[in-house]
Amino acid sequence: MALGIISNAIVARYLGPEQYGVIAYALAIASFLMPLINLGSDTILYDCIARRRSAYVIANSFVLRVVVSILLLLLSLIYLLYSGHSDANIWIGLFIVASVMVKACDVLQIYFDANHDSKINSVATVKASSLALLFKLAAVAMLLPLVWFAAAYLLQAILVWVFKLPKATHIHLLKPSYIRWKVIKVLLSRGKFMALAALSILLYTAMDKIMLGQMLGTEAVGIYSAALLISIGWLFLPGAITLTLMKGISKTKNHPQHHHRVQRLFSIIWLVALVVGLTVFALSQPVIHLIFGEQFAMSAQVLQVYVFGSIFAAIGSASYRVLIVHGLYRFCLIKTAIAAVINFLLNYWLIQKYGVLGAAYATVASEFCASIALNACVTKLPILILQIKGLMAVPSFAFTEFKRHWPALKAKIR
Repeated sequence: MALGIISNAIVARYLGPEQYGVIAYALAIASFLMPLINLGSDTILYDCIARRRSAYVIANSFVLRVVVSILLLLLSLIYLLYSGHSDANIWIGLFIVASVMVKACDVLQIYFDANHDSKINSVATVKASSLALLFKLAAVAMLLPLVWFAAAYLLQAILVWVFKLPKATHIHLLKPSYIRWKVIKVLLSRGKFMALAALSILLYTAMDKIMLGQMLGTEAVGIYSAALLISIGWLFLPGAITLTLMKGISKTKNHPQHHHRVQRLFSIIWLVALVVGLTVFALSQPVIHLIFGEQFAMSAQVLQVYVFGSIFAAIGSASYRVLIVHGLYRFCLIKTAIAAVINFLLNYWLIQKYGVLGAAYATVASEFCASIALNACVTKLPILILQIKGLMAVPSFAFTEFKRHWPALKAKIR
C-alpha cells in the first residue's frame, strides 16, 4: 500500500488533478466489471479451500472467470471503438479494463489467503508494485503521455501472476479433467447473490467518482481520488486481521463460543480502525501537502470527511464475511442494494450543494447504513448487537492486551 501511495503521488504530481482524474474515472468505471467476472465466488472459494475441498472448485472458477473476461474485453473494445473516443482514450480504456480483468482472475490470491500463505501474495504484490513504480518513474522522467500510466496498471497485474505462478505448480487451473459443468452451475447458483451484492457495493463506493466526473469534471475526480487513496490506504490492516481470524470463526459456526469470537473480531477491528482513522484525520493537511503538493490542497478537506467512511468500511468488511459464514447471501444483496440507492440520491443532492465534499458526505452516510445500521434487520444473527458490544469492549480489550504484552515489549525496549 505504501508503494501504491508513493506511485500514485508521483503520477498525480506529474499529471495534475485533471489528467489524474481521467485515470481515476476510468478505473471507477472498469471496477464494475470485477463482480461480473468473479461472479461472487471469492467467498465461496475461500470457504471451500479452508475446508480442504478446493481442487475442482478453484479450477472451474478460474476457467469461468477467463471466459467471462474475454467476452467483456471484446464488448469493451466494441464500445470504445464506436463511442467516438480518441485513439489515446481507447488505449487507456483497454489497458485499464484488461488490468481489472487480470486481477479478477487471480484465484491464487484466495487460495494462498485461505491456506494462511498470505506471505506469497504479499511478496508477489510488493515485487510487482516495485517494478510498476520504476516503470512510472521512467515514464515521468521521459515526459511520456497519459496512456503509458494506464499501461502501468496492466503491467502490475500481470507481474503479480508471474511472481505467484512458481509457487502454485501444484494447483491445476487448466486441467481438463477438473472442468465440470455441474461445479460451474453450483458456482453460478451460489454466487449470483454475492455477485449482485458486490456490484451494489461498487455502486456506492465508485458511484461518487463517476457522478463527480459527470457533474463537475475529471479535475474534481482527481482531487477526490487523492484523498480516497490516503483514506483507504490502511484498510489492508483490518482486512488482514479479518482473513486471519475468519478461518477459526468459520469452523466454530455452531459452537457456543462463536458469538464471543465474532465480538472479539469486531473489538480488534474497531480498535485498529479508530486509532488509524483518527490519526489520519488529525494529520490530513500535512499528509496531503507532503504527498500530492499544493495543487491537491482541497483533498485534505475531503480526507477529513472520508476517513470516517473508511472506519465504517473496515467494520463492514468484517461483518460481511461473518454474514456469509451464516449463508445470508440474500440479505447482503438487499442491504448493499439499499445502500447503493441511498448513495446515488445523496450524491446527486450533496454534490450540487457542496461540490467535492458532498461526495464524501454521501459516501460516509452510505457506509454507515451498509456496514452498521441495516444490520438491525438481521434476525438469524445478532450482528448489530455484536458490533456495538465489540465497540464498547474496546477500552477493556485494549487494556487487557497491553497488560498481557507489556512485559515482552518492555524487555525488547531494554
